[in-house]
Amino acid sequence: MKVFIYLFLVAAIFAACQSCKKDPTLPTVTTSQVIAITINSAMSGGRLTDDGNATILACGVCYSQGTVPVVAGDKTDDIIVNNVFTSHPSGLEPGKTYYLRAYTTNEVGTAYGETISFTTDGSAPTATTIDATNIGFADATLNGEINTSGIETTVTFIYGKEENNLNLSKVITSTKNWPTVKVSATLSDLGKSTTYFFALKAVNLLGAVTGETKSFKTFEGSTIDIDGNVYKTVKIGDQIWMTENLKVTHYNDGSEIPNVTDGNTWANLTSGAWCDYNNDATLGKVYGHLYNWFTVNTEKLAPQGWHVPSYEEFIILDNFVVQPTGGGKLREVGTAHWVSPNTDATNETGFTALPNGLRSSDEHNGGIGNFSYLNNLATFWTSTDEYGEPVHALLNNFYPEALTFGGIYRQYGNGVRLIKD
Repeated sequence: MKVFIYLFLVAAIFAACQSCKKDPTLPTVTTSQVIAITINSAMSGGRLTDDGNATILACGVCYSQGTVPVVAGDKTDDIIVNNVFTSHPSGLEPGKTYYLRAYTTNEVGTAYGETISFTTDGSAPTATTIDATNIGFADATLNGEINTSGIETTVTFIYGKEENNLNLSKVITSTKNWPTVKVSATLSDLGKSTTYFFALKAVNLLGAVTGETKSFKTFEGSTIDIDGNVYKTVKIGDQIWMTENLKVTHYNDGSEIPNVTDGNTWANLTSGAWCDYNNDATLGKVYGHLYNWFTVNTEKLAPQGWHVPSYEEFIILDNFVVQPTGGGKLREVGTAHWVSPNTDATNETGFTALPNGLRSSDEHNGGIGNFSYLNNLATFWTSTDEYGEPVHALLNNFYPEALTFGGIYRQYGNGVRLIKD
């Protein structure tokens, strides 16, 4: 009897305990704030607030560009520690809006936290077109700068002979590891003495942008003097000019032109001579030689087919570049040789005037036989002798006008720029 009563009590207690145990339900979870957002990743997670009386089988965040992310799509699989889990969604597209929510799964099913939206970093690229360099007879280097926002970007130089029809292209592909970078491309097989227009174009997933259109003009050709010096040439209007000052040390009949370095001797010459600024041969290589007018007047300085331009021919050039601000169209760009400001210099004619300075023969402009105005003044002899004084042409970067002219002593030293017959 006692055994029966004992078994009855055990059964009753077991039945009572079974009636007290809750059935498992869906868990509950909250979504953590989205932080550490980059162009292709972020950080979030969740907090488990109720396991639903069942073992948690999976947890993480699910995310999509649709407004209702589910575990059947992109998700993370994480580990709960003290009811909290951290998630790192990755492989995201830059500059896109995503929707994210935490999830937890037990034997009953999957529950979701609230949905949070966020936008990955990234933007359309920027593109800046920079002036062309290394311009030759049939080639040139195009330059620019892009900002990719860290996104892989395709970079293209577009160019053509018409400003509104850039129908040719040179492609460069950047990588997402280039946030901001200078780019360049060398063109070849261009037409000589031809104006080309170009711009930098950048394209990534978030958009396309094209920089400012710029232009350059290829050189007309080249010529050589009796010493073997080669000079680039360019067509400006109907004239063809050398783009460099003369460096010859012999007349075209082979006779030598004396190199006179002493200032007093120079100031008293009555025959042809040349020198370098400050008698520095390295400057002569850059700026060309300085000659007195007796050298010009021999009419033996130029190679066949070329001559020292007259005052009238300089006037034609002056009129072509259009006063009053044409000087910048003749001067080399920048301050590598010209002193600041040189702000209006474009060299769009390709004339490439350099500030070679002069050598005086009197007490003016630095004194007898002295040198002055290097980096400030470009000087060119003309072949014109007017009212007893030869005429020289000047370019000064402090004034907006193109060429200025004046009579000067024959013993002065100026540069020589030749023009084609």
